[in-house]
This record gives sequence, C-alpha cells and structure tokens, in this order.
Amino acid sequence: MKRLALALAVAVCSAACVHVEETVRTERGPLLRSFDRPRVVTGGVRAQLEAKWPTLTVHLEGYDTCRTEVVDEYAEDRITERSTSGAAAGLSTGVVMTAVGLGVLAAQGLFSDAPNRDTIDAAGYYGPSPRQVARGWALVPVVIGVPALVVGIIGVVRSGTDTQTVKVEQVASQADRECHQRAIDGPLQLVTERGRALELKTEGGRAEVSAAALEGAGAERLVFYSDREVALDQGSTELLAAFSACAQLEGQQVAAPELLSIGSLLQRLERSRACRRLRPELDAAVGRLEAELGRRREGGEAGAFLPGARRLQSFEEAVAAYPPRLHLVAGSADLGRLDTAEAIAGLTVLVQGTVLEGVTANIGVVQVDGRQLFVFLPSDAPWGQDFGDGSAVELIGTMAGLQTVGERTAPLVRALYMRAVK
Repeated sequence: MKRLALALAVAVCSAACVHVEETVRTERGPLLRSFDRPRVVTGGVRAQLEAKWPTLTVHLEGYDTCRTEVVDEYAEDRITERSTSGAAAGLSTGVVMTAVGLGVLAAQGLFSDAPNRDTIDAAGYYGPSPRQVARGWALVPVVIGVPALVVGIIGVVRSGTDTQTVKVEQVASQADRECHQRAIDGPLQLVTERGRALELKTEGGRAEVSAAALEGAGAERLVFYSDREVALDQGSTELLAAFSACAQLEGQQVAAPELLSIGSLLQRLERSRACRRLRPELDAAVGRLEAELGRRREGGEAGAFLPGARRLQSFEEAVAAYPPRLHLVAGSADLGRLDTAEAIAGLTVLVQGTVLEGVTANIGVVQVDGRQLFVFLPSDAPWGQDFGDGSAVELIGTMAGLQTVGERTAPLVRALYMRAVK
C-alpha cells in the first residue's frame, strides 16, 4: 500500500509539470456593417494681426477639430490551439505498464503462499514466498505506469482548440474639419529673436503690444500657454515681419547710407523695405539706401550681396545648398512676381534664359520668356567660364530687388552658380 501511495503521489507531482503549448491565431470574418463615428479632438490656436504703428493688435481664435471616422465592423475568430508534447506516448506507456502491473496483482493468487525454504536469513526467517515476489514485481510497472497514465490523460484533456468569435472595428478613413471657432483668452507670449518672451494680456480674444516693449528686438512668433504655437496666415506672417523690422530699425543708430558698412547697409535696406508696409514715410529713406547699394554694386564692391558663391563647386551643389523658392523659366507663373521685385528680395531663384548683353563688368542682362533681368556676376565666380551674347544659361541666385543701370531698371539677381546649357 505504501508503494501504491507513493505511485499516486508521483503521479500528482508529474501532472503539475505537464507543459502545455498554446498558440493563438486570428482569422478575419465577414464585414458586418460600416458606419460613421463623429468625434471632437483637440484643435489649435490661430491669430490674425493688425498693425497701426507703433501698436500691434492680436486677435486670438481657438478651434476644435471635428473628425468623422468611417468605421468597418468585422466578425473576427480568435482560435486558441493547445497541445502537450508527449501526451500520446505517455498515455500509451501508462496504459500498458499499469495493465501489466494490475494483471500481475490480479493473478497473484496463482502463486504459492509458502515461504521459500531454500533460503534463510541471519534472523532465521525463510525467504519470501512466490506470491510475495510476484506482488513486489507487479508494483514496479504500476509505479511507472500510473504517473505516465495520469500525465497522458491530463495532456489529452488540456489539448484541443477553442474558438471565440468577437466583433472588431477598423477605421477605414477619416475626414477632419475645423469647428467651434471662438475667441479665447489665456497666457499669450510674443517671443523675440533674443529669446525673450513678452507676456500679453488678452481680453475677449484681443491683445496689444507696443513696439517700445520689444526694445529693438525682432518678433519671431506667438505662443499660447507656453507650448502651443499660434498659427498665422500669410498676411499676418508678413505683417509680423514688417512690425518686427520697424522695431529693429527703432533700435538702430541712424547714419548716412554712405557711412554704413556693406553689411549694415544691406541689413538696414532689408528692414526698411519690410517696414515700409507700415510706415510709408520710409520711401525716401529706402530710395537713398537703394541708390547707395546700386552704386556699390556697379562698382563691384565685395560683399554687396549675400556670400556663398565662392564655396560652391557645381550647379548641383548650388541647387542642394540653395533650394530655389521661385522658378523663373519660360511659362512659369513665378515670372509674374517680378512685378513686385522688392517684396521677393532675398528669395533664392532658378533662372533659365538667354544672355542678351553685358552692361557693366559685373552685370549682364538675361531674358526669360520676354522678361529681362539684371544678373550680377561676382568677380571670383567659381564656374570659370564666360557667357557670350545669345548663350542659353541657367543659374541659381538670390533676388536683390530692383537695379537701375543707365536709363534701364529691372529686377536684379545675384548669381550663386551659373552654367551654359544646350
């Protein structure tokens, strides 16, 4: 009995060690339905600017994003497959061994119960009878077979496949639109180029800032609640740039154009052109600055344009270093922007046209689809070739406003890299 109890204990312990491998797979079923799901998600903040020198007015507006999702609902089968390695082998081994052991135990009555008188131990006892020997040998397959049988049965019971059908949703598409526009109040900051943040007080979605508060620094952007960038439309962006330029001019010392270094001259002219949108009285000052710059350019003064051409080694490198914002080529709509050459000063351009003539040592005329441009060629140009009249050329350059040479006035492009084309 003790040996049989030991066999059962071993069987129970073995059952706890049965390893069941489980695999889960998913199979998509049929489409059940499609429906629209409206949602409201976080929107943004934008502003429109008004300026009347020296005050900038901000109109702050918040909005939500109303999202409509098209949702497809499917039936989905989640199939769980469980298997136990060796369950079949354990079961068969357990059945055979247990059957053999129990068969011998059942047949033990066929053996003699008389002790073995051929052997005697030191205590004077005869050896075990044939029935006792048979019973002892019968327990061996039982001890082996019962645990194997239990493990096999548990493995078979735990093995199998379960299928669970559930409904799942998948967003097929979505459409967003702005909604719930309203004037909002809250912490609003005007960040300057020096990293300083001016706190603006909003009331009814409206805030004002004076140019004096900028202390000669340029304004870069508006921030709401310290981390939300305030979006500006194109007109407001240009207005902020003009107000910023005016504030920077207020912080500069006024000097005659001919006394300015070339860097200061270019900087003051750029800011004056931008500020002129708010302060038309600067027209005369812009004219004097342009005249001085034109005199220096005609003389080929180094630094009269933005640096960069001498560092370029190929046309491809120039395109990569100065991606063109405008394409002045035949049929391009960008050619119409030459009518406002001062407004596009500083933008990089790609020009494809024909050389008409050279008017000074450093300035030539290129014609593009009936429009004429002055092209400034630096004295240390890296391309190492001349372009005769009638040559087809393409160049990467920067717009530099209008230039007057003799009695002719035309938009001016400073060439960063130029090459002939076939």
